[in-house]
Amino acid sequence: MPSAHFKIGYERFTTERISFNISARMGYSVLFAHHGNDSVAVGLERNPVESCFFIEPQVEIALLTEKSSSDGFSLVLGYPFYFNEFGPRYLGMDKFPNLIAEDYVGITRFFSFGFGYRYYFGRK
Repeated sequence: MPSAHFKIGYERFTTERISFNISARMGYSVLFAHHGNDSVAVGLERNPVESCFFIEPQVEIALLTEKSSSDGFSLVLGYPFYFNEFGPRYLGMDKFPNLIAEDYVGITRFFSFGFGYRYYFGRK
């Protein structure tokens, strides 16, 4: 999901090698999906694209490779809220089996996790 966003947060080193970070990303994102010919056969749009605002609270732990090192690796956990409705069109379906439309009405939200590399400028 390509997006333009900014991030605000707080980071604290608990030891010389471990830091915890709490932050929130906010911005504008483009959600898109690509379906094959099977979705066109049932009358669905082949490439649905939607744009929306989002906010994502995140928690991160970063581990430096050595004491006072500028290199670190991190684990990020997030729970984003995308202000659009997720629907069966993203999965190439006209409806979800065994669900009524009211069951999936509302903003799109999910858990996200990631691994990262971090470099601290000016640290020796």
